[in-house]
Amino acid sequence: MRRIAKITGQTLHLYGSFDGELAARILEIPESERLEIKTIDLSDVDSIFADGALPIVADYMRHGKQLRVRCEAGSHVTRSLELHGWSKLFSEARVDADARIPQRVRHFRTMEAIDALVSSSVRGAMQRIKCATDVLKSFEWSLSEVLGNVCTHSESTIGGLAQTLVMPVSSMIAFSAVDAGIGLRNSLSGRYRNIQDDMDAIRLAIRKGVTRDTEAGQGWGLFGTSRIASASGGHLSIWTGTGKMVIDQNGNASFFATPFFHGTAINLILHTDRPLSLQTALEAVYDTPSIVFNDYEGVRGLTSLRLTDHASAFSNRATGKKLRNIVLNLLAQPDNEVCVIDFANVRVVASSFADEFLGKTALSLGNLFEARVRINNISEDNQRIVSTAIATRLASSNKNR
Repeated sequence: MRRIAKITGQTLHLYGSFDGELAARILEIPESERLEIKTIDLSDVDSIFADGALPIVADYMRHGKQLRVRCEAGSHVTRSLELHGWSKLFSEARVDADARIPQRVRHFRTMEAIDALVSSSVRGAMQRIKCATDVLKSFEWSLSEVLGNVCTHSESTIGGLAQTLVMPVSSMIAFSAVDAGIGLRNSLSGRYRNIQDDMDAIRLAIRKGVTRDTEAGQGWGLFGTSRIASASGGHLSIWTGTGKMVIDQNGNASFFATPFFHGTAINLILHTDRPLSLQTALEAVYDTPSIVFNDYEGVRGLTSLRLTDHASAFSNRATGKKLRNIVLNLLAQPDNEVCVIDFANVRVVASSFADEFLGKTALSLGNLFEARVRINNISEDNQRIVSTAIATRLASSNKNR
């Protein structure tokens, strides 16, 4: 069925699959007319997808509007509305974060909420689907970076909406994240003055090292996520303003002009049966400036910090800042000459976390960092992420002097 959106009175009638294409049809309707809508009729919708429903929910939430939902009783769409939480999102602008239903949409506003969302999403994937090498690590890294960008850069008045779906039959993991913020173009234009339009902003955003503020980020998130999508043979779409990019299963990127969306919507699909290399995808440089791994025997004046005693996920800058303060305070105490940071049982760290935690710790301690910090029980992947974060932070600091 062709995707159609039309208004009768104060009711918005939708037909076909409620996906990104149908969301674009809705946003073609002038905003003044959309805001007069009181009811959304999904009786003729055959399926609902996050890349369609989330941008529309976010748009209405941005205006403080809620809609009554009409749908034929007993249909599979009705079940999806309840199971995933779409009904309450449309009608009450909220959703119950039921941990028993991992595929339910989540509404988040804080970095701490991101940790919980990442942990539950990864746990759900681990329990429900068998994944090839590095798929779960790549999924966790991308999820952490994309959600962290919402809180760090988007200036979204509603926070963010996200959903993770695990599809064992199709051997896929999908996640979607949407904000109602200023969009990529406005976010980047303060630093990059030559951005021509929203498609140009997307092209820039997926380049390595591009960020609106080097103090707040190092420009790894969308770059790494685009590389992971290409390596997986999966799918990535980024919709912001009037521009949209789609990376297909062959790794080819296409750009489209779209109806205006106030914010940024990101959708990623990974194939779970295709091995990945997180480090190859990130093109991380294995460099170890001013850091010593897995070597602290014979060192006097030791104090220690086990990361898992303080957090369940290492996905955002707020957690990194908290742990950085702990390390610096431990080292400020008499007789504490060296802090051993224990990464035991840490699956993967986000690059943003590594930068905020150890990149800025290295910057704070300067030449004393190598003598006063040791890292133990760290995996090779995390070691490379941490090393690269430190090298990038120090290089950025030297460049700005």
